[in-house]
Amino acid sequence: MNPSVPRVDQSAGDNCTVVHVNGGTWYFSYRTLIAYSDGTGSYRLHNYWSKTTGKHFHSMGCATFKELTPEEFAHRIGYEGNPLNLTK
Repeated sequence: MNPSVPRVDQSAGDNCTVVHVNGGTWYFSYRTLIAYSDGTGSYRLHNYWSKTTGKHFHSMGCATFKELTPEEFAHRIGYEGNPLNLTK
């Protein structure tokens, strides 16, 4: 399998999407990126959204990832700034 071709997994439940690409795993609740994992570690955002998002953290297995601020998370995924417009 070509490592640059994304593999999408929706087995964690409705509105949960896990995308594996280039050695990284991206976790989405609905269309919002909430966690990321790669060879350097596993990281997630605080649940700024809802009880449902909290359920998604658990069902996708990313609830125990290291929690980062929005700015730290953006930097970790290679996006400078605050893409989610969240506050600490």
